[in-house]
Amino acid sequence: HGLVGGITKSFASFWESECVSMKSALVAMDAHSTGRVPLSKFYSSALNAEWRFGESESYLRDLGALDETSWLGKQVIIPNYIQAASNCIISSQHYLVCCANDCEGLLEEIENKVGASTAEPSEI
Repeated sequence: HGLVGGITKSFASFWESECVSMKSALVAMDAHSTGRVPLSKFYSSALNAEWRFGESESYLRDLGALDETSWLGKQVIIPNYIQAASNCIISSQHYLVCCANDCEGLLEEIENKVGASTAEPSEI
């Protein structure tokens, strides 16, 4: 288990750099700073040598990464896309190596300060 754990941690570190690159590319396409990328820009980047952004609309919908309610048209929700299982490089019955969730660190900090995993808004 120790050897596998060490390899997984090393590979997770490498994969996180890929995740940061993917997030940077998506954020660069977010002209309105909404955390969303127009679907047309998402697909056009795939045509311009970005191998990641080619999932079908139905697949993005199933992931919960497609916003079809905006007056700006269909958009990919950046955090939902990044956190999708399809962006896990290793998946097995026992573990996944996925992109880190940016909110985890913030939640951990709040939980440590509050001393619990839940709290009333007045306690935060």
